[in-house]
Amino acid sequence: MNKLHLIQSDKHSSLYHDGEILRLGYDRDSKNFYQMYITSFEDLNHGDFCLRNNDEVHYVTKGSNFSKGNKILLTTDSWCRVHGVQNIDDNFLEWFIQNIDCTEVDVVTTDMYRGGVGMNYNFVYKIIIPSQVTFEQAVKPLMKWLSENSNPHATAIVTCRLAELVEGMRVFKTDEFLID
Repeated sequence: MNKLHLIQSDKHSSLYHDGEILRLGYDRDSKNFYQMYITSFEDLNHGDFCLRNNDEVHYVTKGSNFSKGNKILLTTDSWCRVHGVQNIDDNFLEWFIQNIDCTEVDVVTTDMYRGGVGMNYNFVYKIIIPSQVTFEQAVKPLMKWLSENSNPHATAIVTCRLAELVEGMRVFKTDEFLID
């Protein structure tokens, strides 16, 4: 899991607090901007950006001793983005605003490109939005469909690759042959 940091900033950002809630947009009159950083514990190299003490952004130069910093993988911070750190897309930010208590997300590497400070190789990251759907929320639509479209004896068997609708034609039940 990768750590998610939301830090108040004086720099313009697409994330701002309107006095009541965190919003996504571009309110130039706001004084309550926030930057988001998604970090990992990967080794830091020259040309990376890191977050130290949970709120200090640093650029890693040759000879820097930032072994205690967390590498910034994605951000809304324009200063880091101009220097090659990948932007956090609005889809994730919209999801985050609805799930403000989230502090960690999964991030996967999808590709590599050459760019950023010093023309380093950088990865292209994809954020895996945590599933908030409960089992109950997932099965209720199927239960409703069965109720409206089949008889009371129908059963649905669902796996990750198959959904099967089964209707029992004849049923006989006995415990006569159970072994203790």
